[in-house]
Amino acid sequence: MLKFFQGKGDKMKSKKGYLIDPKNQSMTEVEIGNYKDIQKHLNCRVFSSADYYLKREPFDRYGSLNDSLYIDDEGLLVDDEDTNFCFTFGICDPIYSKGLIMGLNYDNGETTDKPFVPMEIYSDHIIFGWSAHKPKPRFEIRPFTLEDLK
Repeated sequence: MLKFFQGKGDKMKSKKGYLIDPKNQSMTEVEIGNYKDIQKHLNCRVFSSADYYLKREPFDRYGSLNDSLYIDDEGLLVDDEDTNFCFTFGICDPIYSKGLIMGLNYDNGETTDKPFVPMEIYSDHIIFGWSAHKPKPRFEIRPFTLEDLK
């Protein structure tokens, strides 16, 4: 859960994040005050975390285990020209939406003031792309037995 409240009272402290824009092939630092700012920057209704994109080499050497990547949860459902642009970090599947990297303290669930890894490290490893045909969203349930787990 994203927590933006710090200390006593209802004062919100603005946080910094890295906005990934695959259409413009850019990564910029943005201010985030609350979850509505995330929705605005990602241009989405619902967002989710895709942290597994950041939990690997070379980012883990710089502290990415404490960074979180937010993406449009319905990115594959939207069918317009702007959403055919994508980005990835190497071996991972492409993400067909904007992305937002923010720092996260996993011990207490608090969003940190800024991501742990410098933006230059992420921008050096990002790959932008475009596809005329996005993959179809799918949901799959596979039955398994205890034998499958061995």
